[in-house]
Amino acid sequence: MSGKRIKLLVRLRKFFCSLADCPRKVFAQSCHPSCKPYARRLLRADQQIQAIGLRVGSKPGARLCHTIGQLVSASTVLRIIRITLIPVVETPRRLGVDDFAFKKGRNYDTLLIDLDQHKPIDVLPDREGKTLEDWLRTHPGVELITRNRSSIYANAITSVCPNATQVADRWHLLKNLFEAVERFLDSQRPAIREAAQFISQQSTIRITTVSLTEMDLPIPATQQLLDNQLGSNQFI
Repeated sequence: MSGKRIKLLVRLRKFFCSLADCPRKVFAQSCHPSCKPYARRLLRADQQIQAIGLRVGSKPGARLCHTIGQLVSASTVLRIIRITLIPVVETPRRLGVDDFAFKKGRNYDTLLIDLDQHKPIDVLPDREGKTLEDWLRTHPGVELITRNRSSIYANAITSVCPNATQVADRWHLLKNLFEAVERFLDSQRPAIREAAQFISQQSTIRITTVSLTEMDLPIPATQQLLDNQLGSNQFI
């Protein structure tokens, strides 16, 4: 509470059944809904750790928890993250599809993004067209899909969602344009070098030397302020 650790001592009652054929001999009084059985923290404390861990991860989350009085380890934060229930995600109308690498050149997955909510909704275990086809079949209703220039994604979308509009995303278009311009400029290096030499020969820079004395330099701002104050005091 307010960054301070507080220990609550809760007393609960036990009830014993005197019937010989009772399958359960001992009954314990239930605790408040804010507490879980056998838990060492309130649900509200677990929710704080969960929110921090989901946003920053286990080790940074543990350090942040220490600043608010939650002395937990990175393993505890990771355990709470893993038992978090995954919310049910509705199929978006506009979907973003792109691959990413856990290890470049080896392990690639596919990331699916809800373009209306601006957040990821699922991660596919690879970047194969069959995997994307299976996901689209189980999530019908996508109207627009942005993707990279890969033909694998294009064929998968066309086979499952032929009526969906496919859009090449802006980042890949700019990347392809940059690569095309770079290849063109590399092929024109002799012409660029010749044009640069011609421009350097045509342009002449004239250097004029001017000698300045101390009287030609401007008066510093501090000196001007001092002179103004002295003049005002003489006037008074």
